[in-house]
Amino acid sequence: MHSLRRRLLAWVLPTCIVAAALASAATYWGAAKELAGLLDGQLEYLASHVTVDGGRVGIDRSNVYAERLRDDRMDAVVLQVWYAGKLEYTDESIDLPEPARTGFADVVVGGQKWHTFALRRGDRIIQVGQAQDERWEALMRVALQLLWPLFACVAAAGVALWFGIGKALRPVRVLAAELADRDADRLRPVSVASVPSEVEPLFTALNDMLRRLDHAFAAQRRFVADAAHELRTPVMALAMQAELADTATSEQERRDAVRELRAGAQRLTRLTQQLLNLAQLDPASAPALRQDLDLAELAREVVLDQADAAERKGIDLGLDAPQAVTVQGVRDHLAMLLRNLVDNAIRYTPPGGRVDVCVQRDGDGRAIVEVRDDGPGIPEDERATVFERFRRGAGIGGVGSGLGLAIASQIAQEHGAAIEIGAGLGGRGTGMRVTLAAAPRPGPKRLSEG
Repeated sequence: MHSLRRRLLAWVLPTCIVAAALASAATYWGAAKELAGLLDGQLEYLASHVTVDGGRVGIDRSNVYAERLRDDRMDAVVLQVWYAGKLEYTDESIDLPEPARTGFADVVVGGQKWHTFALRRGDRIIQVGQAQDERWEALMRVALQLLWPLFACVAAAGVALWFGIGKALRPVRVLAAELADRDADRLRPVSVASVPSEVEPLFTALNDMLRRLDHAFAAQRRFVADAAHELRTPVMALAMQAELADTATSEQERRDAVRELRAGAQRLTRLTQQLLNLAQLDPASAPALRQDLDLAELAREVVLDQADAAERKGIDLGLDAPQAVTVQGVRDHLAMLLRNLVDNAIRYTPPGGRVDVCVQRDGDGRAIVEVRDDGPGIPEDERATVFERFRRGAGIGGVGSGLGLAIASQIAQEHGAAIEIGAGLGGRGTGMRVTLAAAPRPGPKRLSEG
């Protein structure tokens, strides 16, 4: 059963039926008790108004109610007069036995149960009786009069609930219609005017989701546009260098064109790799496994990997990591973070400069990684934006994709770390400081669970 209306009815209607049944049972037993008392009172009243005069039996004519009662119940009430143990008078062919005592009693005659009342009048006993079947028939007539309105009300309630629930669910249908009108280019919030309070949280949550999706799609569109722009430049440069190499008039021109072609291919390869790294860090990707690792050892591997690039540029690349610094994280991602910071420092530091990498723990047990250089540095007014994608510092030499620091920042956020920009070496240049949490609990753990 997938219909919300039917589910609600499946809960509400049985409750109404049970409530009606309980109310009917209570009403029935109450009515049965009242009717039994009323019929007993009628028997007692009728017996008290029977007259016996010289063997003649009749109803007190001075009491109109008793006479009418007797006339109305001629087919239901038996009247007997007993004298000296013998039946002196009866108005029916039913022979009820002589009462053993006065008052009410139940006797069985001919397989039928009778309810009787006996009253002593002088030396005679007046007995009136009524068949139990007659009493039940009267009770059933009363019960039917009481019960059918209840079941009619249940049926009416079912119809009213069906249409009432449909009307109450109208905002959901309106919501479905409004959402059907949305697409990736139109994710405006849905209207919450005249929305019942019970479904207002649903509308609010959907609007929040639509806003997040709108921001995500906008960021995706910006990223795709920026990526297309960034890829177009090196691709066009490659095409130009290939054309120059093809039309070169001398061996030197050809070698120069091939050298530029190779450099352009390397830049394009690096940009493509950075874009792949960003896709790998997408939060929608499968969560990566966290593990205990030595950050000092990881920094040593990165420095060795970047040593050739530093040597070609004549940069003094050093490492200060005297002891193991154990952290918990994704090894490939933290290596990518360190590699981007070191590569960024080498790229923007002039030839003959210096880049130092330091790994240590502070007084609170947190892991600290610093990458400092003595290059041109980052102006104060640009530090707030250098972690944005495809953002490069103005007036800074070197060739880069503008993605290195963006990737480093995203990996730092993934590990709950903070990345800050400070002063470099000798009071100049740039210093990148990454602070990771204190020594984590042992054992592997998913990032999504951390």
